[in-house]
Order: sequence, then structure tokens, then C-alpha cells
Amino acid sequence: MIDCLRNLTTDEVALEFSDELSPGVMKCDAPFLYVLMPMRIR
Repeated sequence: MIDCLRNLTTDEVALEFSDELSPGVMKCDAPFLYVLMPMRIR
């Protein structure tokens, strides 16, 4: 998540999550969409 934030030039970012097992989405005003995949570590 930090890697994608370092490359953005905008100050506002929206994070969308539905639950702990579903992918999340990071969006901003620029043509940018980043999908965050959940990981389970046992």
C-alpha cells in the first residue's frame, strides 16, 4: 500500500472495503485504480 501511495501526486485518496475477506479498492481523481487483495496468514 505504501508503494502505490508514494507514486501518487494527489493529496486525496479514497479507500473502499466491504469486509475482511473481500478485495479493497484505492482510488483518486487521477486515472488510477489499485486493488488490495486480502491475505490470511496462519
